[in-house]
Amino acid sequence: MNIKIKSGDILVVDLDGTLVFSDRSNFLSYRKAVKNVLGLNLPNICVGERFTGDTLKKIFPNISIEQIRRIRDEKLACYNDFIEYSKINYVLSKFVKSKENDITLLTNAKKARVKLLLSYHKLDYFRHIFYNKKGNKYASLIKFFKF
Repeated sequence: MNIKIKSGDILVVDLDGTLVFSDRSNFLSYRKAVKNVLGLNLPNICVGERFTGDTLKKIFPNISIEQIRRIRDEKLACYNDFIEYSKINYVLSKFVKSKENDITLLTNAKKARVKLLLSYHKLDYFRHIFYNKKGNKYASLIKFFKF
């Protein structure tokens, strides 16, 4: 495929699963958080899909909203312990870095975790970082930038 990018074009790059492969570090952080908050061992089920709060609800149908909040907070607190398991997409990173366009990072991730990943992988070339709060991140970005 031959993609033509003009000098005025804005490049938008997604973080998790696109620029940085972080599913393993995400899962390991959740596993430690579940152990710390609930005292339970989470089975090693991180295969093929991202582990989320919804995954917690499937595994623990009676889990409270407060327990999920505490697990998410704990997950963020221990994320740095497992950040080495995240891997940068070098092909995409090199491509994006080679462009002189405005580069926007798009993510649903929490700001603190984004900062950890960007710092760890030395990804400092974004003019804008768009943190989506709810809904479809692409639709939110289009509405925000008024494309």
